[in-house]
Amino acid sequence: MKISESLIAHHEAAHAVFTRDFSGQVEYVALVIDRNTGGHVQTNSLAHRSQYGDDVQAFIVDCTHEAMIALAGLYAMLKFKPCRTKLMERRYIEAAKDDIDHAHNCALGIALARLENKVPHGTDALTEEHHRAAAKEHERICSDTERLIARRWDAICRVAAELRKRRFLMQDDVDSLINPQR
Repeated sequence: MKISESLIAHHEAAHAVFTRDFSGQVEYVALVIDRNTGGHVQTNSLAHRSQYGDDVQAFIVDCTHEAMIALAGLYAMLKFKPCRTKLMERRYIEAAKDDIDHAHNCALGIALARLENKVPHGTDALTEEHHRAAAKEHERICSDTERLIARRWDAICRVAAELRKRRFLMQDDVDSLINPQR
């Protein structure tokens, strides 16, 4: 089963809309249909803004947003075309594997920050408690992502439709589609 162009457009659009919602920068959004990649959003990393400081709360917020941006593509795919078979579910997860892994790493960073009350620098000597806390953070992030997908669905669909037409959008294009009244 091949993942459709519309599905990929919604996946990439969700990354772009979430990035802008969380005050991140979108360099571009591209829809490229080939055998290696379906699309790409070039953004700045929100987690890097606070990674080297001492503000634990800012780190937690930035990592939460970063994880939600990563998962936005998968949740947009699920909303646009829900999985009806195990094969379809595997394809979606395969398509979003890097995003899922990134979100998990963000959740682990959040868990470490909460448990240790400091911005983590490395993941040496992780305990079972760290992994349980990360799993809880990941569940919370998934829930928040699903809710935000529902609230921002119209904007995601506008960006996806324009991406299918033009194949390439810059941040100004994304912004005008997110907020068409401006």
